[in-house]
Amino acid sequence: MNGDQEQPLTKKKRKELRRQEKLDNRDKEAKKKTMNRLIMWVFILLLLGGIVYALTLLAGSDSSSDSASQPISVDVVSATDHVKGSPEAKVVLIEYSDFQCPACGSIYPTVKQLAEEFSDTAQIVYRHYPLRQIHSNAQLAGQASEAASMQGKFWEMHDKLFENQDNWSDKGNPEDLFITYAEEIGLDTAQFGTDLKSDATKDRVNDDFRSGTAAQVSGTPTFFLNGERIDNPSGLDDFRTQLQAAIDQAGGSNSDEVTDEQVDANSEADDTNVESTEQDE
Repeated sequence: MNGDQEQPLTKKKRKELRRQEKLDNRDKEAKKKTMNRLIMWVFILLLLGGIVYALTLLAGSDSSSDSASQPISVDVVSATDHVKGSPEAKVVLIEYSDFQCPACGSIYPTVKQLAEEFSDTAQIVYRHYPLRQIHSNAQLAGQASEAASMQGKFWEMHDKLFENQDNWSDKGNPEDLFITYAEEIGLDTAQFGTDLKSDATKDRVNDDFRSGTAAQVSGTPTFFLNGERIDNPSGLDDFRTQLQAAIDQAGGSNSDEVTDEQVDANSEADDTNVESTEQDE
């Protein structure tokens, strides 16, 4: 029995198959080219979108940088500030400081001297800016000054902390020393101990810190003279000159003339405070 055998293709059939194959290949090539073009355009659009997005981010970064480079004026004296000087003074010197900061300790005598010399023509303001990451006792020292403030003796504790900075800065817990200082300046030590760790004193220090951060303070001491940040003066004479210039510009006058004796008496402090031009970062 003979099986079915495949019939040979005719010449015409083979020609038709080859033509169909060519058409199929052309169709495949056309689809491939169309897909390649589509992929290319998608890539181009994504690339353009990425460029536009990057330019937008860059423009925003430049804008932020420009904004950050602009000097930020610090508000004048607030109701909660610690202030020395006449309320009528047209010149305000605000210091952002850290009780544990060596540079702040070095410049402390200068600022204290200026507060005395310019008591009628300038206001000297102390604001907290504890550098907690490098000064482990700075926050508690700030709270100690605020606890003393609750009994009306902020400046007395302020002076105690700076004048004894070497004694408490490296203590694991300086609380007992702070209570001793409180007793020495005539505070109710029981009340002081309670206030020392209260939320009220913590918040007061933190409020100052936040205002300093908003004013782009990053180290201590940092000074603002009539709302404008100034470079740390090289010493008492430099600081005195800047204050007097601000007073003259504001149309005031310093009622306490600086005598040669005052200059001689403070020359030692002037030399010491040269170190305070370098801030603790």
